[in-house]
Amino acid sequence: MRRQENMMQHLARTQLYAALDTLPMELTFVDAKDCVRFWNKHEARESGS
Repeated sequence: MRRQENMMQHLARTQLYAALDTLPMELTFVDAKDCVRFWNKHEARESGS
């Protein structure tokens, strides 16, 4: 059986950040020491409907 690799292991940091910045929500990662490690550049977006 061939070992499956995780796609995330092959993304550059800039690619991952760009993908997370496109999410239509605020996203924040906090580590076990309660330190903010990442937040996306969420902006209010207008609904297309």
